Amino acid sequence: MPKGPKTNRLKKEEPPPPPPDNPRQCHFWVKHKRRYCHLPTKIDNDFCGEHAIYDTKRGEERIVCPYDPSQ
Repeated sequence: MPKGPKTNRLKKEEPPPPPPDNPRQCHFWVKHKRRYCHLPTKIDNDFCGEHAIYDTKRGEERIVCPYDPSQ
């Protein structure tokens, strides 16, 4: 039996849900896992240490490491 044309199995990208209610949970949306990061944050931050580079609200400019600029 012939099969029909292949359909795109990728789901449409939906906007992330509102940030978590837990004030100590990271607000970084992990797209491929479709959830927020579970790492804890410092008291006054919205992002954990791993995702602090995405925090544009703080107004501080990130200093790039001269040995490894990806970090």
